[in-house]
Amino acid sequence: MQNRRYQILRRIIEEFINSAKPISSGSFAKSKEFNVSSATIRSEMSQLEKEGLLVQPHTSAGRVPTKKGYEHFVKSLMNISPGEKKSLFDEFQSAKKQYFLKKAREKVYDSIAILSRLTENVAFATIPENKSTIYMGIANFLKQPEFAHDSSTASGVIEVLEEGFFEKIAKIKITDKVDIHIGESNIFPNFESCAFMCSQYTHLSFSGILGIVGPIRMNYPRNKTLIEYTKIFIEGPKLLN
Repeated sequence: MQNRRYQILRRIIEEFINSAKPISSGSFAKSKEFNVSSATIRSEMSQLEKEGLLVQPHTSAGRVPTKKGYEHFVKSLMNISPGEKKSLFDEFQSAKKQYFLKKAREKVYDSIAILSRLTENVAFATIPENKSTIYMGIANFLKQPEFAHDSSTASGVIEVLEEGFFEKIAKIKITDKVDIHIGESNIFPNFESCAFMCSQYTHLSFSGILGIVGPIRMNYPRNKTLIEYTKIFIEGPKLLN
């Protein structure tokens, strides 16, 4: 009987943790969990109250655990099933993945902002776990002489960037080195006067592509080196010295 009494205490504490509401004997009787009458459960709860493990806040209310009740629960009654442990492990893994994905996105955004400013071209990166691409520096791109005086070419390039760029670039074999593509009109329409440079990056368990798009008249060695530095920064955790 004493074992049953403390199992009732365990269930009361578990229910109270979930609901924050006083637990009545009737709720246990309805559940048939202990296969005893409501009167028997009431008697056990009264005994637990006498032992200082439960308290009844109001005459008509159910019982809630006391500090002593929680201490007894933690010391002797607390348990978790293998199924619950597995469920919690999966929940933790999912939360961890989302957290690191958020951090990876933030780092990619910061890196592309730096790359765009230093190359004065459009910098881009595919976002981990998401079929989309971010761009920064389109204003820089439009200031280049080739495009400042040729709005049709400029708008054609921007259209490519905004529509289907991810799908097209995904078809190109991209390595972890910086690949240079010049006037690739067979891959990207309206790119005859453009060049783009790109490389794979990996951050934690996420992978993506980063690079720049600019006029065919660009500083290739400078931009290639800056992409390499950007890749190192993203892949961290150490900063460049």
